Amino acid sequence: MTDLFRLNSIKDVIARTRLSRSTIYLEIERGHLRSVKVGSRRLITEAALIDYISSLDDGSADAA
Repeated sequence: MTDLFRLNSIKDVIARTRLSRSTIYLEIERGHLRSVKVGSRRLITEAALIDYISSLDDGSADAA
């Protein structure tokens, strides 16, 4: 079972999606990828990452 509350670093998301760092931050800025800030770190929950990938799958997210 996937831990939906797991926090992924930007580095983790880059490795899993093969998107560039700038694309990840752009998607966060556009509101397509939800994130949380803990101190100075920007983190993405597993649930937010799954939602983002699903939105790409059904074409509802804008192409980067």
